[in-house]
Amino acid sequence: MKYRKVLALLAAVVFIVLAGCSNEADDNSEKESTTAITTDTAVIKNSDAVDLIKSYSEEELGLEGSLDDYEIMVSSSGIKLEDEYYIKVIAGKITKNSEDSYSIDEIGQYFISYDASKLLVRNKEDGTYRELEMHALPESESSVADLP
Repeated sequence: MKYRKVLALLAAVVFIVLAGCSNEADDNSEKESTTAITTDTAVIKNSDAVDLIKSYSEEELGLEGSLDDYEIMVSSSGIKLEDEYYIKVIAGKITKNSEDSYSIDEIGQYFISYDASKLLVRNKEDGTYRELEMHALPESESSVADLP
């Protein structure tokens, strides 16, 4: 169990570093800014974002197999899509390449609007987005942000 927690923490750190350094976008997707966008005003983020994603079925998320087969990781910076800000969450599989090298295969990409009114799922094939009906927000102190 401890090994799984360490692996999940390592995966989250690797994702954050890769997300901050990466500026990948295909022809069908929005270009991401290289400047980090703060998530301070987001209503839901971090572990609450993970809990929200886990409240959906594998079918709704477009995943094969069990949700337990995937690591759910949340970006520490926001993304702007069509004049709205979102928290990016991915479902991925982590592969150990060598003693201290890991790779993450992003299987699913999800975007939670800062006001928690929308959840978008990105289609890897064509870069389009579809909206899922929002589930109730996880109940915790960290799910409520101090909005200006």
